[in-house]
Amino acid sequence: MLQKKLLATAQNQIETQKANIASRLAEMGTPLEDQLTPEERYQLSHLNPEISKLKQERVDCVAKRMEVSRISLPIHNLPCDRLVL
Repeated sequence: MLQKKLLATAQNQIETQKANIASRLAEMGTPLEDQLTPEERYQLSHLNPEISKLKQERVDCVAKRMEVSRISLPIHNLPCDRLVL
C-alpha cells in the first residue's frame, strides 16, 4: 500500500515537471517584450538609453584605467633608491 502511494506521488511529480518543461519551452519561443505590460514597456524604453550611457561610461573608465596603468608601470619599476619623496 505504501509503495503504491509513493509511486502515485512520484508519477504526480513527474507530470508536474513535464508541465513545467512544456511551459518553459513555450516561453523560450516568445520574445521577452511580448510578455511585458504597456507600463513595463514604457519603463524599459526609458531605461535603454540610460543603460547605453552607462555602458559607454564603463568603456571610457576601462580605457582611462589602462592608460593610467600604462603610464604608472615605468614608475613602479624604478628602484626605490631613485625615488624622491
